[in-house]
Amino acid sequence: MGTRRPFLLAGLAVALIAGLAVLVILGLRIPDRWATETWGGGFSGGQISLPPFPPLSSMRLYKVDNPSLDLVPHYYLLGSDAGGRDLLAVTARGAIPSLELVGIALLARMLLGIIAGVLIAAGARWVRMVTRNAFSNLSILRSTSGKIPDRDL
Repeated sequence: MGTRRPFLLAGLAVALIAGLAVLVILGLRIPDRWATETWGGGFSGGQISLPPFPPLSSMRLYKVDNPSLDLVPHYYLLGSDAGGRDLLAVTARGAIPSLELVGIALLARMLLGIIAGVLIAAGARWVRMVTRNAFSNLSILRSTSGKIPDRDL
């Protein structure tokens, strides 16, 4: 049982990264209109339906402000909200700025870690002590005791 856990966690991590990659690709490829424009209703099987549309539904849509016979076909994989906006499109388009912010935070954290590591490794005793104390307050993942060990001081 103990030897399977790392493989399960690695598989979970790969699946999570693959899911995020799919969301980014969809967010870049889905036209903006499906995430932002509101639709008045749609036809499905000869019946008029009003939003929200159910998941896995295929609709020919019309707008309230411009009802015309030129209906727009669309397939709702996850359904829609009350304005007829596709929930998959809204989720995928919203994932892009969220992941950009996460990437910026990750790069900033990595840069701070590199700077702290260089200062601790190359500095005098007082530089190591100041750097450790300063950067320990920024750390989210601390040891269980909450202290940073002073092995070489």
